[in-house]
Amino acid sequence: MAQQITVMWNHAIQKQRERIRSQKFIGLYEDLSYENFHLNLQQMEQQFKNQLVTRSLLGLKQVFEQLNTFDRAISSLTQAQANPASLIWGVLQALLRCACNFLSTIERISSLLYDLTDNLTRINKYIELFPTNQRLQMLCLAIFDDYVHCCISAVKFYKRHPLATLFKSFLSDPGKPLRETYQRIQDNIDRFEKETRIGVDQHILMRLPSKATVQVSLPETGLFDVPYPRNEYFHGREAVLKDIHSRLHPGMKQLEAVSCLIHAMGGMDTPWLLIFDNVESWHNIMPFYPTSNGSVILTSQIQALSQVFRSHIQLQPMTTDEGAALMLKHLHVHQGTEELSSANKTVTLLGGMPIAIAHIAGVMFDSQMTILEAIEGLEHRHEDLLWSSEEPLSTRMYERRMNQVWRLALKELTQEALDLLYILSMLSADKIQEGMLFADKSPGTPQLGLAPTPFFNIRAKLARKQLVQRNTGSDMPYLSIHRSLQLYVRHTLNQNQAKRQAVFSQAVALLRESLPPQHITQTPSNESWSDYEEYQPHVLSLKVVFEQTLPPLHAPPAFAGLLSDAANYFWELGRYGQSQQMASLAVSIFEKLARPNLMEVASAYALWGEAAAEEGICGRGTWLRCSTKAIELRKVFLYTPPIGGTREELLLYANSYNDFGAYLLHVGNYEQAEPYINHSLAIKAAVSTELTEPMMFAEGYQNLAVIHAARRDHSRAAELISKSVELGTIANGPYAAATWTFHFDSANLSLARGDYEGALSHHLEVLEKRIGIFGEHGCRTRDSYHAAAVAYQGLRQYEEAEKMLKNSLENLEESPWHDAGVARAKHLLGQICRLQHRPHQAEQLESEADILRQGLLSEPGDWFAEVAADQMILYDYMVCYRAGRPSLCQTSIKPFNPIAVNIDPTIIMPGKFDTSLPIQTAEADMDPKDVTTTETKGDTENSWVKSIEKKAGQDQRAEPWKAYVLADGKHNDDDEKHWVDIAVETGESTS
Repeated sequence: MAQQITVMWNHAIQKQRERIRSQKFIGLYEDLSYENFHLNLQQMEQQFKNQLVTRSLLGLKQVFEQLNTFDRAISSLTQAQANPASLIWGVLQALLRCACNFLSTIERISSLLYDLTDNLTRINKYIELFPTNQRLQMLCLAIFDDYVHCCISAVKFYKRHPLATLFKSFLSDPGKPLRETYQRIQDNIDRFEKETRIGVDQHILMRLPSKATVQVSLPETGLFDVPYPRNEYFHGREAVLKDIHSRLHPGMKQLEAVSCLIHAMGGMDTPWLLIFDNVESWHNIMPFYPTSNGSVILTSQIQALSQVFRSHIQLQPMTTDEGAALMLKHLHVHQGTEELSSANKTVTLLGGMPIAIAHIAGVMFDSQMTILEAIEGLEHRHEDLLWSSEEPLSTRMYERRMNQVWRLALKELTQEALDLLYILSMLSADKIQEGMLFADKSPGTPQLGLAPTPFFNIRAKLARKQLVQRNTGSDMPYLSIHRSLQLYVRHTLNQNQAKRQAVFSQAVALLRESLPPQHITQTPSNESWSDYEEYQPHVLSLKVVFEQTLPPLHAPPAFAGLLSDAANYFWELGRYGQSQQMASLAVSIFEKLARPNLMEVASAYALWGEAAAEEGICGRGTWLRCSTKAIELRKVFLYTPPIGGTREELLLYANSYNDFGAYLLHVGNYEQAEPYINHSLAIKAAVSTELTEPMMFAEGYQNLAVIHAARRDHSRAAELISKSVELGTIANGPYAAATWTFHFDSANLSLARGDYEGALSHHLEVLEKRIGIFGEHGCRTRDSYHAAAVAYQGLRQYEEAEKMLKNSLENLEESPWHDAGVARAKHLLGQICRLQHRPHQAEQLESEADILRQGLLSEPGDWFAEVAADQMILYDYMVCYRAGRPSLCQTSIKPFNPIAVNIDPTIIMPGKFDTSLPIQTAEADMDPKDVTTTETKGDTENSWVKSIEKKAGQDQRAEPWKAYVLADGKHNDDDEKHWVDIAVETGESTS
């Protein structure tokens, strides 16, 4: 039969031989033969894409798409008035459309190749089933004619030089004939499939004699024993049962059997009394399929069988409520609110798989394990619970346990399909973007190594038994895998540690290629949020795998980089707890590397500190430790010969001093913070300008504005914060979250100077934007609610202030807020209630706030030089200054003493040559002979650990930067005393 298909294909080529008579198409007839055409077209496509013009246009594809979005708007604008801009835009528009047509034609041809494999495989199978059907033969010939026409068009497209093809796009759209031919193909395929359905029905009606033969071998009574007792724990599926009943009893007489296929992945709980159970192939049941009046039910894992039967029902995993009820029924536990909530979480971890739920319930019942203990076990020791050697009685009615179901399914896979499944087991189960698995990768990067067409074949093998599901409803197709299967695959990998390590590293490399890194200078990456929202679940999944696997996995440096990037995203999004988890793990991985990049380690520390800072007084110690560590690491790097660094590295070093100054602002030491902020700005000014790095200067001016406001120099503070807002807008755009942080600070400084009306107007605007960005209950949104409440209080609009504060305290269980913020909001709400003559409610709220305050700041005298009578000052002091401090001008804080908190003063002391460090060439622009020096700078195995552990006054060679902190590398007692004094005493400032 394969020979017949080959003849039909080659006949179609012969009919169109006129199109390839040209001298440059010699040998093309053999290239397009049925056996070779697909491979040859792939090779031509790859060669075409590797040419310079094509690679350049493909690289600019995103730019063309963005320009296309406002094509019409600019066209309308230029048409409204005749001027040179109209002519210029016309030329640009023509070039843009030519490039878009060129790129869309490449995509159309690629799509054609993928569809070709799918359609030819299906057509081939149908021709084998119906070799004598003339109508199918004619439709097959028509489809092959059109496909060959498309293949020849593709070859002619690839044979031209890309530049010639691009210029030809001025005159006509090269993709138009392809689109027209492709539509004809789809129409003929639809006719072909309708004809096959008729053929199947005719074949069934012709099988009447075979039925009589089968009935001879059946028992005369027609009675059969079901080999299982009735499942007394059967639960749910009412909707499915009704659906089956309605399909098999349509309310009218039937002349033939009514069939219904029930298909699902293995373990989806299908132990009903069925006529055909677990069907593997149509050929297996075809001789026994009834043809007279009656009903037929079948179950199968093969979704493709739905093309044969009249109707089909796909079983989905149990809902959390159904699964929880089933689990509690097995456990003989009453469905109380607390038990139901815990059971719901367990079912979610199991993915709603009925057999897995029954299995876990049996294990829990036998071992007298609580539901909370089971949840903890599932989150940390999945294999012990799911794949234990003893079979619980709760699964006695199932023919196979869950691990047997998966083992049999995996045994049928090819090695390529199994390798893909291994990768999927490491990633987030719900949405695994296909583009991440087979997109082009940079040379030398470990990757899956699959081109799109082979990937299609491998994916089909996984989908055949529903081991994966494919979703094409969005622009980016993605796969999903059941959690129970994912855990089983991880369990099998645990038996081979080398394979497990290789798969983990491969998954990290694939994700690293797809996820854009944070900005090299750690400026906000708001424009990349959509990418991070798409891919961050995979980072979380890899983190779980890394932390739970025993023996532990080796973490490649790229994994630490992914964690650091995710930490930055979560910090920008206001999810500070997750940010700290990611950053702290990144730091621990970096510190275990033999030769870490010190600048990357410092950046992870800086992110950890910034996230901790947002939690107010709770994160104060972590912020101090991380900010000083970042200064130390960056100083070690830059002052290790050859002295200096790239412009970006010097900017990061400057940021270290800005961050430490911000810590001093946080603890209320405004005067002591100023020299560090100024020093940071001096380094930035030495290597950049406000135009080249607006965000860098915006942050510095923002902090200086707070210092001047604390001095009650409100006019200077207003000038600085206005400049900060302007630069922040230039850096991030008017709608970015980072931009509105500067607006928030500007409104806070209006509060500090008593301009309540101006502050309220500004804060309400910020609040509206933050609700749109972070949601109604994001941490930064809650800060805005509180700030607006303070403005309403100043205007004596107490009801409005109360509404704002209640909004800030809503839904704390689902969207937590740090204790310092909750305590401050409750205390202020108590004051508002007191002003509205509700003393009992006020006392209750103030008492709740005081309990939280006692846990956070039990001894105010340890920090305050004079404890203010107004308790609100204490609560303002407990939150981060970035959350807004209306009492900014009213605090009296003890000076910061680094020695008292075990900080070496020389670490935070600026280097003598900080503002004149040489700027080195970035690696990408260097001579190959110089790269080795740069890569090993400050990077010698274990030396950085030793240098950091050295105490002040010990071997200067182990801490090379210390020789450059003081003048000319000599110990200058006056210089050191000057900066230590700045650190210990208030009132002294210097740049």
